[in-house]
Amino acid sequence: MIIKKRIHVAYQLPPGSRWRSMYFWDPVRGCTPISDGCKNCSSARTIGGNLVDKNFHFNGVLEFNRDALNHKFSNAAQVFVCGRSDLFHEKVPFQFVDEVLSRIQARPDCQFFMITKRANRMAEYFGGSEVPKNLWVSVTTENQKYADLRIPHLAKINGIRILSIKPMLGSINFRQACWVVRCRHSRR
Repeated sequence: MIIKKRIHVAYQLPPGSRWRSMYFWDPVRGCTPISDGCKNCSSARTIGGNLVDKNFHFNGVLEFNRDALNHKFSNAAQVFVCGRSDLFHEKVPFQFVDEVLSRIQARPDCQFFMITKRANRMAEYFGGSEVPKNLWVSVTTENQKYADLRIPHLAKINGIRILSIKPMLGSINFRQACWVVRCRHSRR
């Protein structure tokens, strides 16, 4: 299955605006825990629930869903890329990332969002080149230790950058991000 569910995401929009729908687009399925924040991964926690199907793996096993690359999104769709996996996982070859990015670039009318804990690989991939204007890239961190490791890589990326503090397991001092998001389910 290409899109598991269409979910409603709340945005802080001007009064009178309507809730918007966001698609999860998962050309890669599965992940490997790499830090303290992975113990609280919202995707891993919902296995067997309504949000993620029971076949998702969080044990290092990855599946590449080439059928997803041909999915037709509605006009002006908002799309969360690999929201339940990590496109910059070490086992995902950059050639496959190229294929995903070419689909994103082919749809300038859509807005894509991507999040990773593997900021070093994302920075290596983009290597100083411009991120497509319809793609917002995000790095998630949970405490100062990982912020110090990930934020410098995020700062190297040319595009709309977001620092996601999720889950917040400790205080974080930072200076190099465009937007910061702290999720409600953080413990602090």
